[in-house]
Amino acid sequence: MLTRSTIIPVAILVAALVGPACDSPAQSPAAPTQSPDATTPAPTVSSTPPPPELVGVWQVMVRLTDVTTLENGAACIAETMRSQADTPIQYSLSITDTGRVTMANASGDYSCSFSPVMDGSGFTTYGKGGYYDCTGEPQVFRCGDGATHTLISFGQDISGRVSGAEITGTWEIFWYSRADPVSGVDVRTQFTGTR
Repeated sequence: MLTRSTIIPVAILVAALVGPACDSPAQSPAAPTQSPDATTPAPTVSSTPPPPELVGVWQVMVRLTDVTTLENGAACIAETMRSQADTPIQYSLSITDTGRVTMANASGDYSCSFSPVMDGSGFTTYGKGGYYDCTGEPQVFRCGDGATHTLISFGQDISGRVSGAEITGTWEIFWYSRADPVSGVDVRTQFTGTR
């Protein structure tokens, strides 16, 4: 994993978080595991190459749909993220002809790449395992009360479906505090976009 620590605006982190990790606080993330060495490309899980209509770059708007606090120590993180729920955040979603999916924020300081399972109209990592790697982690997150937390993603999942010229999907990230690993938030987002 490539790392870079910067204090980021709440909206950018929410966008980075606008994506999910697990179904409930009692479960471990069903997300792909982090690639152990970000310099080595993760293997592609998909046995089916993506159809040509998926390949390319999509401009998407990511919206926060839910934040679940997994421990009380993360209450200010969840509360601050929830305050941004109505703020769409611009991302680009790229799909390569080998099936690699990458979400990158507009400023270029945060991106995550996945090796999802592909089918004729989309992709998913939910319940499929695989690998992901991110640039721009850890993230320094400032709560509304001024407290700062260094966050690392512990698991991520992404899925998308193409219908005509539009793509829709979900992105879920489980974030935990580096200083207090039992404190975390499960952040769920939805995205929509076009080429």
